[in-house]
Amino acid sequence: MSAPEGHPQRSTISHRGRSSVPVANSNTDGKDVPEFEPFGLMPRGPPPLKGENPPTLPSGYVIYQCMLEENVLQTGSGDGCSRHIVAYCPDLVLIEFLDIWDVNMLNQPNEINKRNHHTHLYATENLIVRRGQEFQIRITFDRPYKPTQDHFLVEFVIGSYPQVSKGTYIPLRVDEELSGSWRGRVVQTMDNMVTVGITPAPDCIVGRFRMYVAVITPYGIRRTQKDPSRDVYILFNPWSPADTVFLNDEAERDECILNESGIIFYGEASDISVRPWNYGQFEYGVLDACLQVMDRATMPLVNRGDAVKVARMASAMMNSKDDDGVLVGNWTGDYFYGVAPTSWTGSVEILLDYANSNQGVCYAQCWVYAGVFNTFLRCLGIPARVVSNFYSAHDNDGNLRTDIILDENGKVDKERTKDSIWNYHCWNECYMARTDLPQGFGGWQVVDATPQETSDGLYRCGPASVHAIKHGQVCYPFDAPFIFAEVNSDVVFYQRNKNGTLEPVRVNKSHVGRMVLTKDIGKESARDITSQYKFAEGMLGHVTTLQRYHYVSTQGARLEGEGTYPGQDASPSQGTPSGTLTPDTPESGTRPNPLLHRAPPQDSN
Repeated sequence: MSAPEGHPQRSTISHRGRSSVPVANSNTDGKDVPEFEPFGLMPRGPPPLKGENPPTLPSGYVIYQCMLEENVLQTGSGDGCSRHIVAYCPDLVLIEFLDIWDVNMLNQPNEINKRNHHTHLYATENLIVRRGQEFQIRITFDRPYKPTQDHFLVEFVIGSYPQVSKGTYIPLRVDEELSGSWRGRVVQTMDNMVTVGITPAPDCIVGRFRMYVAVITPYGIRRTQKDPSRDVYILFNPWSPADTVFLNDEAERDECILNESGIIFYGEASDISVRPWNYGQFEYGVLDACLQVMDRATMPLVNRGDAVKVARMASAMMNSKDDDGVLVGNWTGDYFYGVAPTSWTGSVEILLDYANSNQGVCYAQCWVYAGVFNTFLRCLGIPARVVSNFYSAHDNDGNLRTDIILDENGKVDKERTKDSIWNYHCWNECYMARTDLPQGFGGWQVVDATPQETSDGLYRCGPASVHAIKHGQVCYPFDAPFIFAEVNSDVVFYQRNKNGTLEPVRVNKSHVGRMVLTKDIGKESARDITSQYKFAEGMLGHVTTLQRYHYVSTQGARLEGEGTYPGQDASPSQGTPSGTLTPDTPESGTRPNPLLHRAPPQDSN
């Protein structure tokens, strides 16, 4: 059957299959929940509310049942206004129900919730809590609460088309025996006030929930009106052992979650410089901007409780290469239409500009991507740190080597050489369990927002287990081979003969991944974490690692020490390709590193 004229025919093919409602992928979208939800048909309209009670009945009572059909509510006139009059009815049953006067979210920075949940630094008046940990609210009713007679719910709703099965609608009974993955209990009752303790599930959706308090009456459910001041932000919880981002090191947890400032290392392995960076994850508007990033990515709400999926999504959304992300990269040196990457000193302005304009912010290079990505992760509660890899390879063809092609004269053939080496490159590490991998591959995971190569169709990288990279387990997701090559690939020089064949003539096994640094815990100095990524050359573990991946034989190649190789330098002063250098060009002289108080590794000639 064809569509009517003037109306295009809808496609009946969908990769999603059958679904009763659209996929909820926005934290802000959501319809108002009705204030009254009847249990059945109401032929005479909704029941009388508090202000509509008959004057002959005590406050808080409504008509529940009347067996005599002729004795019904009638309308009369008195005192110059309309009122309800109840005729005599011997079978009339009066039912008293609760009425909600006030809901106190206990959301002040000095109150119990934000202190216990380590969210008192966020510049917002709304309640911010972490999943898997109890928080409290205080409800004031019109009379004392009677547990045996009164029943009420605390409801949490996120997104459009909320469903219990999707975790987007949580009707929480304040009864420990009836609680599910979310738990509720009455902590204290005093006069008309009831303090309720609520524990979100340790794997629940991360985002902004709308909260309602609902009273169960004989007619149906009466709930509070929608009030944005009662919205609750629920974040990942690295303090909870039940959460996948749990980090059992207090000093490192404080550094990678609560510290708003940091330093990023750049330069050469023999001459390291420091760039301060303001992450500002607690600044006003930053949390909403981070949630908006997930909305712009149309990430389904049901996936937002999975730290692995959130980190992978964000690694794509931090760059605007193919998905209207946060930052626009530029390595040309021409920054006329934006801000030079070297001018940025923090993440707050970038994220707020993106949230207000919905356009990518110009311009960024690797350390800017890493700095903003770090803010995103810490803001949502995922432990994160910025890492700098000195002499970082870019394996263009996925063979886990850095291939340098020389022409007939021994000079680098820039047209045929596709792989490159950056003098340094910045990425992020985030801490989480990897339930999708075998045991032992959790902990620190590499994620990289700089657009270098596509992964599953988008410019993104990770998360990849650092433990897997060190041990050569490059078969595990995500993008482990590319990251392995960045820190541990051999540099192989090929001589191009006159007949067009390539012959390996030289291999350098120690140039790439010379040093991997991050900020030390509680200090403004460097922490060398190279040993977490690779074994020392010649060690048994290093040999075993090399045997785990396919290596093309370079029999007859001459093994040499360090050299300076062509590629794109990630220097903050420029992002242009370095000059053409031959493999025989000597390395610049080394000198003691004031950050590490030791000399960098010597050439292994």
